[in-house]
Amino acid sequence: HASPVCKNISLINPNRVVNKNDDAIAKSVARNIRQVKPKTVSIENVPGYEKTVLFKQIAKALDEVGYNWDVQIVDAATYGAAQTRTRMIVRAVRKDVGELPPLPQKTMGADWYKALEDLIVEEQRAGRVLPIAEAFKRKGKAEVDELLKPYLIKGIPNNEIARINRYVSMGKLTLDRPIITMGSSASRVC
Repeated sequence: HASPVCKNISLINPNRVVNKNDDAIAKSVARNIRQVKPKTVSIENVPGYEKTVLFKQIAKALDEVGYNWDVQIVDAATYGAAQTRTRMIVRAVRKDVGELPPLPQKTMGADWYKALEDLIVEEQRAGRVLPIAEAFKRKGKAEVDELLKPYLIKGIPNNEIARINRYVSMGKLTLDRPIITMGSSASRVC
């Protein structure tokens, strides 16, 4: 299995540029396919990875070695994950081993709140949880920024309130449960 670094290709990154490290990783995956010739190969990445020169190197190796392979764009939530996350999945089986198996049966996404409820309660007890609904009671950006100041990383803009508002308006989030956020998703901070 390979999951090359995707931060330079992700749509969330406004400065999408493939660098030498990305190229070295793709070449390493292709080299491993050619040399090891595993019975099966799986690769996970952002959907845009399929259209890069990086993926073309890997696809060429799969063809050269002789794999039956395909690319699927899937939402992890349809396979039981507790988050909506669109991913490119490559499934490959060496032709002398057999055909590609069918995709797994789709399921409902897991309830992230139930999965993390004990951790959330512990964080609340320790005083490390911002009641995010408070941010929505404020009118001005300056007030929201001041409220969030202790929770932000210096120099990283807070775009999460706008993003949360968008998801609430789309019906994907409600404000009656905690919202776990990592801050601005477009930042370089992981």
